[in-house]
Amino acid sequence: FDGLIFREMGFDVDDLDPGTRASMNGQVAATVKYPEWLRRQPADVQNEALGITRAKLFRQGKLSVSAFPKLNDCPFVFTRTRKTPVSGFSKAKLTIDDKILGARQKNDEEATPLPDWTFHDLRRTATTGMARLKVPPHVADAVLNHKEGAIAGVAAIYNKYAYLPDRRRALTKWEKHVLKQVV
Repeated sequence: FDGLIFREMGFDVDDLDPGTRASMNGQVAATVKYPEWLRRQPADVQNEALGITRAKLFRQGKLSVSAFPKLNDCPFVFTRTRKTPVSGFSKAKLTIDDKILGARQKNDEEATPLPDWTFHDLRRTATTGMARLKVPPHVADAVLNHKEGAIAGVAAIYNKYAYLPDRRRALTKWEKHVLKQVV
């Protein structure tokens, strides 16, 4: 069955090396881990993947990729305590609701609070807005960290590219659009 799928996609399974996998710039040995692969990449690829400062530290051997998600021995990307994930969303939403109402009342003293909304509505708004800004659907899905979406089925099995540069451009486009609305 696997051979049939490959052949339908135009690959001759007999020509595929089972000891390799795809990377953004061609096949690499299946045993190559991300830090090793990244170390072999040119500086512009490292800068795009890690950001200029982290990439420079990475090249100098002062920061390892394995340290990024666990800075200060914290496994959480978003945390206030460095021990637990972010929490308190209900309190944060109340604060945001108050600020929104205050902003609305500057233009209209009779303004009322926004009707019920959730943080998930922000995701929907962002992806809809990115579509309006002509961000390709597969990139918007990647921004939302959707595992299936525009790239689904067999394509999702074989396409493991993270679209980091595209996601960065999409979020920058979205940021500029939002800032135009509020500034």
